[in-house]
Amino acid sequence: MGPFADRAMRDAARARLADVAVRTAAREVGETPRGWRVWMAPLADRAAADAVVARLLEAGFTDYYVIGDGPEANGVALGRFGSEAPAQGRAAALRASGFDAEAQPLGSVLVRYWIDAMALEGVSAQTLRAHAASARADARDCNVAWDAG
Repeated sequence: MGPFADRAMRDAARARLADVAVRTAAREVGETPRGWRVWMAPLADRAAADAVVARLLEAGFTDYYVIGDGPEANGVALGRFGSEAPAQGRAAALRASGFDAEAQPLGSVLVRYWIDAMALEGVSAQTLRAHAASARADARDCNVAWDAG
């Protein structure tokens, strides 16, 4: 059942299931980021960003872009990556050369809070959903480990 907005709401819903469920389990599912970026946070002005670029070039880093406008103006983009490991590697190499670079996931990394529940005999998924005040309740075959008790 779920998703719930946060852990506290999920846990409160789980408590409400005590008289209609044999067992419950809390579950958290995180969405995978679309990719990763390496960057340096915005500097005081364009001149400061250009000075960092000169240092990057001296250190042998040629893949960069100075962000020109918006809330990240004067930040320095240092690469986009499909997964975390290469992004962290690039950020580590930049930090080892004295640059304040960081790797960040692209897009929201949202965590969704769910409850898995085994209903008491005769209790429907909709009854569980109503007790939990859940937006959704999907009926599925029970977890084999739960069936074994």
